[in-house]
Amino acid sequence: MPRYAEVPAGTISLQRGIVNRLRLTAWKLRRQRRAPGDMGGGYSVHQEFGRWTIRPNSGWRSRRWITPPTYAASTEDAVCDYAAANLI
Repeated sequence: MPRYAEVPAGTISLQRGIVNRLRLTAWKLRRQRRAPGDMGGGYSVHQEFGRWTIRPNSGWRSRRWITPPTYAASTEDAVCDYAAANLI
């Protein structure tokens, strides 16, 4: 492994560019998962495994592979009605 002073010029900026590109791709994928018109202020409505769900945008309940959603239904309107009645 080369020492810091021996790293060829441009390597660090290349690595930063790759990391930034991966972050941008992840952000775009998260954005596509949401319903059209959802601005994502606190809770987000999106599809998971064929059902409409509502999850917080941050925190431990936002991780879909770890926790169940706050609410899930087969239609987007049912999820929005639940959010309007209970989360606002």
